[in-house]
Amino acid sequence: MAILEDFRYARRALQAHARLAAGIAVILGAAIGANSAVFALVNAVLLAPLPFPGSSRLVTVNQTRVDSPSEPLSIPDYRDLRDRTRTFDAMAATFQWSANLTGGEAERVQGMKASASLFSLLGVPAALGRTLLPSDEQGGGNRVVDDERACR
Repeated sequence: MAILEDFRYARRALQAHARLAAGIAVILGAAIGANSAVFALVNAVLLAPLPFPGSSRLVTVNQTRVDSPSEPLSIPDYRDLRDRTRTFDAMAATFQWSANLTGGEAERVQGMKASASLFSLLGVPAALGRTLLPSDEQGGGNRVVDDERACR
């Protein structure tokens, strides 16, 4: 019986202060929505595993100098680390790259240079054609990428 009286009292209080109750409901709804959005973002960016097999075992190695912030390893440092370390099962290198594409109107192209072992390390097959071979890392070889007409 006391519960029914409590509900009646609450209904009368809400009716007397309807705008306040509506405002509180809107604020609570917005706060719950914002909390859900932030959690979804944090989960997707920080907590969800990478979409590669064994992604929990992947690490990034950078070098730090006294006079500069963290930066990627140089190619000779990568090769030394790859050849001498026994800590890692496999290693691959990636380097940010950009160039001007000519043959008409010039366009700046952003890309990445990668060692031949990158695709096998990540367990990612080629969507079209083949992945890189160790011989592709040697300078002066044949070009292995053609224009998009060759991909059709």
